[in-house]
Amino acid sequence: MHNNIEKKAAFVSGGARGIGREIVRHLVAHNYNVTFTYRNNREAAESLIQECDGSVLGVLSNAADKDSICLAIEKHITQFGRLDYLINNAGINRDKAFKSLSYEDWQQVIDTNLSGTFLHCQQAIKYLIETQGSIINIASVSGLIGVAGQANYAASKAGILGLTRSLAKEYASRGVNVNALAPGFIVTDMTDKLHERVKEQVLGSIPMKRFGSAKDIAEIVTFLGSNSCNYMTGQVIPVDGGLSV
Repeated sequence: MHNNIEKKAAFVSGGARGIGREIVRHLVAHNYNVTFTYRNNREAAESLIQECDGSVLGVLSNAADKDSICLAIEKHITQFGRLDYLINNAGINRDKAFKSLSYEDWQQVIDTNLSGTFLHCQQAIKYLIETQGSIINIASVSGLIGVAGQANYAASKAGILGLTRSLAKEYASRGVNVNALAPGFIVTDMTDKLHERVKEQVLGSIPMKRFGSAKDIAEIVTFLGSNSCNYMTGQVIPVDGGLSV
């Protein structure tokens, strides 16, 4: 039995914590049913499900595994009956100096960030054509300007930009919009782990002299899925306090 098939439905990969969690909250507040995936943090996932009472489905899924992604999308369709908005947010980093970067460090980041985005798009596209829906891929300022110590992460995120533009051209005539966001330094668990000296250096390079918040990203993601953006596709929007200028 589909849960209110008239209500728009979104799918957010990597939605239990950080930016993804805030995206889920914002979409629910804008009257979407939402499926989100999570890899490890069951406690965070369950608290989000309780918070969003009835409008969300949490699915344990591995963003680097094709079968896992197929199953997650199927569970979403079984629960909500439609898909209007795909948000590819799941991502990992394995930051190291290039000479210390193992092939495994390279492959894990590419598999999760780039291949995972590709696989989610491929599994979701037929449903998005039905609803003339939207895709937003969460890239990174690292994929635009490069960041020392992030060769694997920057390459994965730059790859997402190329994928976004190609899909935008391929599916524009089918009514599916495909755009990307490139967040800068956002306050999350990932940035909390940075050494204070590194944080000071980063802040010095941001014209706005502050980190962004998950809310800054979630509000733009919600806007990009709205009817206000019907004529916009293939775009990469930096949200970085001016870092990439």
